[in-house]
Amino acid sequence: MLRNFFKTTIRNLVKNKAYVFINLIGLGLTLACCIIAYINFKFADDFDKNHVNHEQVFKIQVNKNVQDRKVPFGITPLALQPNLRNVIPEIDATTRYVSTGIVMKRELKVFNKTLGFTDDDFLDMFTFPLLYGSAGSLLDRSKIILSKETSEVYFGDVDPTGEIISLIDDSGQPISMIVGGVF
Repeated sequence: MLRNFFKTTIRNLVKNKAYVFINLIGLGLTLACCIIAYINFKFADDFDKNHVNHEQVFKIQVNKNVQDRKVPFGITPLALQPNLRNVIPEIDATTRYVSTGIVMKRELKVFNKTLGFTDDDFLDMFTFPLLYGSAGSLLDRSKIILSKETSEVYFGDVDPTGEIISLIDDSGQPISMIVGGVF
């Protein structure tokens, strides 16, 4: 009986090749969409779970009016942070993060990099493990904390703490910064 089912199935598949091809393509696309949806959900669910206080960290979302509709806008005004604690007393800490592109230079190594600016309590809220240096370097305006990838590009696999790296501003003037740490 089972043998007859397989025979009938194979005969129908051979007879209706276009139908089988369309069904296989549809099934493949459906599975691909399900996998992408799962990966997207997993990324959103696991986002920032590496931080100790991840359950108490929230991002403020601002809505923007576009064609008489409110649309979520991922950027909040920088002036919102200082007043937030006054408006909502349950907030323990707040911090801001702004990134921009900049040219970084050390000797002959010159690359366009993304540079992030934060408030002093950023490393108190988020637990980025530092490979070299100290979190207190964030308080010193003459120091910079590099990512491991950026540190390896400019300094190799050695501890760059105390070394000097130059940031080139829009006018072409170099700004010398001391490496205070690597995360």
